[in-house]
Amino acid sequence: MRQSMTYGILPDRKAFHDAFWEECPNGKFKIENDKLVGNALLTESQLWYQVKSATHSWNNDLENSEELGDWASCVLYVLGFEWV
Repeated sequence: MRQSMTYGILPDRKAFHDAFWEECPNGKFKIENDKLVGNALLTESQLWYQVKSATHSWNNDLENSEELGDWASCVLYVLGFEWV
């Protein structure tokens, strides 16, 4: 695991950038059959925006916040970040 952090806290942008390119050297993060996103190939900036938005929803207890928090946690886990 690259880094553990408190649930709802994002890694800094540079750490996210480095992790993205290590895991996605082709520049795309592939998502399939996800009930929130569907099927997608996301660039680093698109993925950062999605994770940041989902985390914001969770932190502010907005609609679907629990699902969005879980989604963000899963994406971050793939990149080597763990929410504890």
